[in-house]
Amino acid sequence: MGSICFGQETKTEEKEKPLVEFEADSVTLDSDLKLNTYSGNVNLKTDLLTIKNAERIIYDNITKQIIATGYEEFSIDGEIQFSGKGKMKRLRYTLGESIAYLE
Repeated sequence: MGSICFGQETKTEEKEKPLVEFEADSVTLDSDLKLNTYSGNVNLKTDLLTIKNAERIIYDNITKQIIATGYEEFSIDGEIQFSGKGKMKRLRYTLGESIAYLE
């Protein structure tokens, strides 16, 4: 009794880097910790998340995590929207994921 196996080589496409754009009054770069701190009227846009007029956003270049505080408005995938100052003080999001956490 024998067996036959078939296989096909497939090429894996390189995953594109997620789009992330920042706009702020000032930026502080910490090359040791690989953190970028954006302060003052911070706007952020990714493929999924848009944040407007945050007081501060910290971006971790290693984990790709974004932490926003003092935001006035955000939307996720253009569907879920929030505006105004709420009880949630912090928004946490990792590039490439489909979930943002409000804390």
